[in-house]
Amino acid sequence: MKQADSLALANAQRNLDRAFKNYFSKRMGYPKFKTKNNTWQSYTANNQKNTIYLVGNQLKLPKLKSLVSVNLHREVFGEIKSATISAKNNQLFFVSLLCLEEVFPLPKTGKAIGIAYCPKHLVQLTSDRSLPVYECKGVQHRLKRANKKLELRAKVAKKRAVVVKQAKNYQKQKHKVQKLTVKKNNQKRNYIDQLTHLLVHEYDSIYLEENPHFIDNTQFFRS
Repeated sequence: MKQADSLALANAQRNLDRAFKNYFSKRMGYPKFKTKNNTWQSYTANNQKNTIYLVGNQLKLPKLKSLVSVNLHREVFGEIKSATISAKNNQLFFVSLLCLEEVFPLPKTGKAIGIAYCPKHLVQLTSDRSLPVYECKGVQHRLKRANKKLELRAKVAKKRAVVVKQAKNYQKQKHKVQKLTVKKNNQKRNYIDQLTHLLVHEYDSIYLEENPHFIDNTQFFRS
């Protein structure tokens, strides 16, 4: 317990209290407790007395004597309030910084647009303009091959009477599959972020059109 940040433990307790309050008020279901075997592990540390700060591409975190090298994908503005550190399978690590900054309103364009979902495109606009479905064919093809190779690794381990958790070749291939899956999800998320950025900056008002021929766009979720 002494090795953990006290504020991180307090945040965990606060999250637990909030989860049970939401459950008893019937806003959410029963809380799901994390175990050490969960794929995702995370904790949140508060910035108290400048215990969290950036020095170039290095981040200072509470309870750590040395700086941690980070790959910044965007510039950090404003005052850092907290940092949430997440780990996936103890192999991929991420940090999300909560910052307090002044947000200025976007310039007015005087335009309004209606949007609707359709099976052929991701979004159909009332201006007869459509936003296409994202196709990550390159990563999807590599992921398909990697999954087939993972199945072969599992068969070889089973043939040799080796538990997959102890099969080194299987674990290496599993790590490759996980990296490709994360890459595919990141590409899809980035595509959606770019589309929303485009719509928000180009139009002042965006409203949802009623579409009687609404069909779930399964093509998007397959790609």
